[in-house]
Amino acid sequence: MAKETGARRSKYLVKLSHEHHHALVFSTRLKKAQRADIKTLQLFVDDFWKNYLLVHFENEEKLFLPLMPDTEIKRQFIAEHKQIKQLVQLLLTLKKNNNELTLKLAGLILSHVRFEEKIMFPYLEKTLQPNELATIGIALSEIEITAQEFTPEFWKNEN
Repeated sequence: MAKETGARRSKYLVKLSHEHHHALVFSTRLKKAQRADIKTLQLFVDDFWKNYLLVHFENEEKLFLPLMPDTEIKRQFIAEHKQIKQLVQLLLTLKKNNNELTLKLAGLILSHVRFEEKIMFPYLEKTLQPNELATIGIALSEIEITAQEFTPEFWKNEN
């Protein structure tokens, strides 16, 4: 019996899938944020937001929105980016740790990555012209964002 393999990502979108991996790591670490004081949590969220996620969102929006017709997929894509941005901004204004809000952000990032990987990217791969995908790939190859290591690593603490 042959081993079933998942759908292969277009080589032009692979870079975004790699970036999604970092977002999933961030989400997993957020789930352990009750171990951190509010200042550490806010520094962690602010650092990842400003240096990674915001740039990732801006790139996706710049590259995809002009090519996408007004569909439910496009509306969900825009709405989820907006929700994540709002939750980040809210977390950055808290005076004390709010585990429920932090877990909500972690869950939304997880579900958004799944949406893009399982619904939006396959849709784009099917509907965009090969030259449009190639243009996206070229633009992505010229952009370098790197997830930075954050300390203290509160997600590793046992207590």
